[in-house]
Amino acid sequence: MARLPFIRKAIVRLAVIFASIVLLALVATRVQQWLLRRDAERLLSEVQAIELRQTTWGEAQQIFQHWTTQREVEEPCDERKCAIQVTLNNFVFRFIARATWVEKVDGYLRYRLKLSGDSNGNDIFMHSMMNLLRAYMWMGGRPTLIRAEVGMRDGVVWSKGFSVRIETRGRVDPEGPPYDYSLIGSSGSAARLGKYDPNSIHPALLLHREYMIGRPDGCHGCVLGWSMFTPYADHADVRRLTEFNLACVTDWHPCRDQGDLMPAAWQQYVAEAPRVQALWEKQSCSSEVIELLGREAPLIATGEVIAYRKQLYSNGSPYYFAKVHFLEPLKRAPDQSVNGIRELKVSNETIQFVLADGATHPELGARFIFVFGNRSLISGPEPELVDRCAIIPKNESNLSLIKRGIARDPYAGDAGPR
Repeated sequence: MARLPFIRKAIVRLAVIFASIVLLALVATRVQQWLLRRDAERLLSEVQAIELRQTTWGEAQQIFQHWTTQREVEEPCDERKCAIQVTLNNFVFRFIARATWVEKVDGYLRYRLKLSGDSNGNDIFMHSMMNLLRAYMWMGGRPTLIRAEVGMRDGVVWSKGFSVRIETRGRVDPEGPPYDYSLIGSSGSAARLGKYDPNSIHPALLLHREYMIGRPDGCHGCVLGWSMFTPYADHADVRRLTEFNLACVTDWHPCRDQGDLMPAAWQQYVAEAPRVQALWEKQSCSSEVIELLGREAPLIATGEVIAYRKQLYSNGSPYYFAKVHFLEPLKRAPDQSVNGIRELKVSNETIQFVLADGATHPELGARFIFVFGNRSLISGPEPELVDRCAIIPKNESNLSLIKRGIARDPYAGDAGPR
C-alpha cells in the first residue's frame, strides 16, 4: 500500500511531462506555420506586383534580393535570358520529400521480421511514420511547399508563376473513407495556352483568349487546379488569377479542394463550365480561332495538294490521305524543315471544312495553310495535324490572321517553352 502514493505521483508527473511535450509541439507547430504563412504572403505580394513586359529584370532582382537562402538563379543566366526561383517550405515537408531512408528502414524491418508489405499495414516503419504525420496534421501542421518564379527575356520580365502544395487529409467522396492527398494550386504564365490540349483550341480561349483556368483529367493522389496566362494578359486578370488563400497554411480545418485554395479563379472556372461545354459542341473555324491557332500551334506551313485518296475505317466511316508539297514555313523551331513532299492523314471533318460546295475532294493544286500539333515534320512517319481547323484555305485574310497570332507568341521561331 505504501507504494501507491509513489505510483500516483509518478503517473501524474509522466502525464504532466507528456502534456507539456504535446503543448510545446503544438505551439512550435503553430508558430512555424504562421511564420511560413507570413513569408508566403510576402512572396505572393511581390510576385503580384511584377507586371509582365513592363517590369525590368533589374527591378525584379531588387524585389527578390532579400530571399538569400531560398532563392536559386537558373543557369545559364545572361543578359538575354534568365530566371529566379524562390522556394519556401516547412521542416515536415522537407522531411517527407527527402526521407527515402524511411522506405529503406521499412524494407529492412520487413526483411528481418519476414513480413510482406501490403495494404493491411505490414509496412511497419512507414505505417508508424504516417500515423505521426497524421498526428502532426491533427495539431494544425500543414506540410507545405510554396514556389515562385520569374523569367526574363532581353532585360524585361516575360514570365512569372506561383504555386502552393499542401499535404492534407479528407473525403473527396462524402461516402468514402478519408485519405491523404496533396492539394495543389498553380498559376503561371505561358507563351501558349495549349499545354493540356496541344491539338485543339480550347473553347475557354474564346471567352478570354489571354488566360485559361482548369484542372487535369486525372491527378493520382492529388487535387489540382491551375490557371495560365500569356504575357499579354491584362494585369488585373493576372492579379485575380494569382490570388491564393494562404490561410490554408494555418487554418485548423484543412483546405480540401481547389475552391479553398484558389477561390477567385475557381469560382470563375465553375461559373464558366456550362458555356465552355456548349462551345465544345459547336466550335467553328472562325477568324478568332484561326488567329488563336497562329499563337498556339507549334508548327505551321503552307502547302499545295498534289494528290488525294480516300480510305474507309472498318465501320465504313471515311478518312483521307492528302499528298502535300510544302512551300513555306510560317512557324517552326530552328531545327525543323518543312520543305519537300509528305502524305498527311486527314479526318473527314477537316476535309469537309475546305471543300467547295458540291465538291467531293480538294482541287489538286489548291494551296492551304497546314496547322500541326507536334513540333517536327521529320521526327516520325506521320505528321500530326491538330484536331480541328487543321487545313485552312490560303488567302490574304487567313494568312493575316495566322501571322497576327504568331506575332503574339514570343517563343515563335525558337525552342522555347510552351
